[in-house]
Amino acid sequence: MKTWAFSLFFFFEVLSAFSQDSVRVTFFNRSQKNVYVALAYYKRMPEGDIALCTYGWFEVKNGKSKTLWLKDIQREKGVFYHAHNTANRNDNWGGSLFYMVHPVQPFHIAYANNSALAISLENTLSPQEQEKFEAYPFREMKWNPKGFFQVNLLE
Repeated sequence: MKTWAFSLFFFFEVLSAFSQDSVRVTFFNRSQKNVYVALAYYKRMPEGDIALCTYGWFEVKNGKSKTLWLKDIQREKGVFYHAHNTANRNDNWGGSLFYMVHPVQPFHIAYANNSALAISLENTLSPQEQEKFEAYPFREMKWNPKGFFQVNLLE
């Protein structure tokens, strides 16, 4: 009985710690096409400063949803997104905020709001690939009263 109670306690402690440090982001693709999405958010860097980071590409199939969990972000500064369909990058859900992304490869970029400082996090892209960064339009996601960020991608 003690082992079971300890396991249950440990499970809830881990779940509580995860939910406090993480933010849920959900995309609902209500369009007729598959889309790729990228996120932008603020994160405290190991040096102590707060940097805007971009992270993508995540495919969301038409008529489906995709949920991501962002860890260690500055939630109060908001979460932003860019999405485009698989057939035409110019057919997109963007806004007026331009942040750096890699146009083709999966990426995770720090200092994405400054092209001179933008670097690949986790060494995922070579210096040659980093030279291909482009500024894409982003817009802010809505905060759901149930406690997460969400966006509906419509035609």
